[in-house]
Amino acid sequence: MLNTKGMRFPIDVILVCIRWYAAYPLSCRHLEEMMEERGVSVDHSTISRWASPITATPVRPAVRRSILKLDTPMR
Repeated sequence: MLNTKGMRFPIDVILVCIRWYAAYPLSCRHLEEMMEERGVSVDHSTISRWASPITATPVRPAVRRSILKLDTPMR
């Protein structure tokens, strides 16, 4: 569960930002503008700090190997 102790914003605002960030192809700056339109002044770096621990997933070794193969020439 998300620890909200000492957070400046209500949990509803935090969860909405995290949900939109994870569900749609939006940047933190887009979310900042969307929240500003709704009357909530929040910085894009704050949204990034909220979303990073939740949306970060470890890269599987098989995926990592395929990424390394992309560095080789295609010839």
